[in-house]
Amino acid sequence: MDSQEVGTPAAAELELSAAHDVWRTLVWVGLFALIALAFLSGPALGLTWDEPLQLRYGNRVLGWYKSGFTNRSALTYAAPLYEYGGLFEAPAEFIAWLLPFEVTSTRHVLTALTAVLGIAGAWKIAERLGGARAGFIAAALLALTPAWWGHGLFNSKDIPFACAATWALYGTIDLVLGPRPVRWRSLVFTAFATGAALGVRAGGIFLLAYPALALVLRALSERAPQASSSGTGATQPLLRVLVFVAVAWLMMLSAWPWAQLGPIERPLEVASHATRFDWGGEMLFRGAMVNAQHAPRDYLPTWFAITLPETYFASWVCALMLAWYAAPRLARPRAVLGRRRLLAFGMLGFATFAPLIGAVLIRPVVYDGNRHFLFLLPPLAASTGLLLSAFLDASRVPTSLRAGTAIAVLMLGVLTCRDMIRLHPYEYVYFNRLAGGVAGASQRFETDYWGASYRAGLSWVVDNVHPEDGKRMRVASCACFHETKHFIDDVAQRIDGDALRAAQARKDAVAAYELVYAALGA
Repeated sequence: MDSQEVGTPAAAELELSAAHDVWRTLVWVGLFALIALAFLSGPALGLTWDEPLQLRYGNRVLGWYKSGFTNRSALTYAAPLYEYGGLFEAPAEFIAWLLPFEVTSTRHVLTALTAVLGIAGAWKIAERLGGARAGFIAAALLALTPAWWGHGLFNSKDIPFACAATWALYGTIDLVLGPRPVRWRSLVFTAFATGAALGVRAGGIFLLAYPALALVLRALSERAPQASSSGTGATQPLLRVLVFVAVAWLMMLSAWPWAQLGPIERPLEVASHATRFDWGGEMLFRGAMVNAQHAPRDYLPTWFAITLPETYFASWVCALMLAWYAAPRLARPRAVLGRRRLLAFGMLGFATFAPLIGAVLIRPVVYDGNRHFLFLLPPLAASTGLLLSAFLDASRVPTSLRAGTAIAVLMLGVLTCRDMIRLHPYEYVYFNRLAGGVAGASQRFETDYWGASYRAGLSWVVDNVHPEDGKRMRVASCACFHETKHFIDDVAQRIDGDALRAAQARKDAVAAYELVYAALGA
């Protein structure tokens, strides 16, 4: 009998390898499709509240270096913006300066590409722990998470932070599962990824604990007698932790002028402020206006519950069924998974749920839904992909049940994709069907808290409102003047330039609107 005949170990290995290649190919095709979508979607979105401040801050960070550290405008600009690192803003502004395209659209494309990189991170985490199919499911789940892709089109703070945190988590898992001794290149990669996250938002300083904890726990689990007897058993993990923290800290400081003047105390000061941010605005929550300083404990869990697509909930039902059918194996996870893999799964679970539990207990100032906790979505997608893939592999679960559940999850994914197409490019206002969709939730929860849809609102006014000749009409809007100006600039080439500049200098939005009407022939 030929060694490659069906049923032999070699044939099974070839079949597994072929399936692995198929799943990886599907992921790569999907990532390239998302990259193309990023370039197409960037120019379609309107300007958001914070973007003018962010891009000006990026310019000031660049000015700090171009001036030889004499241009100090980045040190005091738009408090408390200078308390954030410019590790995304400064490179984004530099790239936008190099390219011959509109600055805001370029930034949107760069943010969307960062979101794609975060999806790749979730894929690699799940693939490393559960194989190629688990990686594909994780990537698909995150790509079909409206909050992730919607914020990915413009959110230059939360998405870059979440992307870097995802790759830091991947590096943490690699530190746990990698060869012995721990590879320095893996340690440096993890340090750079962690430092990149802190270079965007230093309030995430807790990320330093993940790799440090992984290194210590791995060393304790191995307990090598020969290393201990030589006196290096305790010093090697400590040395690696110190190197990791030092590299990550330097990476954090690399584009943060304000912190460079106090490289130790100022980042720690910002980290201490993260849980008591001084913002007391009102926000719509469950049909009532709630002050951000007094948000209820279930604010974040509720937002995750109403904005995660149903695919996650269906996958978690699969996890419950898996627990029911495979209880004997789950009761002895160390024997099934092995010591280090169990530790890696534990680190993933800790990174997924510990920050949310901590927020519920500590009650930091939160607002704008769960946007400050978008960094939980990639590990959540990776965890869910692992659970669903394990469920599909579980021989103890009846085949018909596995097939039916897979079809149900797939159909829910199709429905989510349809919802995202309908909302595009405003996917971030998505609510799942448990919350009644956007229409059902809009009277009880905030929707467009970024102001991105004012561009669509202006277009609607121009298309549908036609005042009589010589009659002025005022249009009520909550948009800032810089947002209105940005939308007007879209048709500036058809507007009398002198009149437009005069209206903008006077901050006369009414006159500017009239120029838009004239330009469009309304």
